Amino acid sequence: MVLYSIVDIRDVMSASTDTAGSDTTTVRKINGGFIELENSVAGGQPRVKRLYSTDPALYLDKRYYPF
Repeated sequence: MVLYSIVDIRDVMSASTDTAGSDTTTVRKINGGFIELENSVAGGQPRVKRLYSTDPALYLDKRYYPF
């Protein structure tokens, strides 16, 4: 079976009961997809953790780089 998805395979194939890390990330809608932000305690600015999009151009956009 082949699964084509923009969602992480661990999120698709497992039913997670661990919610300890759920309060440290935020998902925001952007034009063309979603970004998952990791809340940083030290810097104050949230950091891009993951980009969900079917538009390949968004992956080249420097606004969504993980640093």
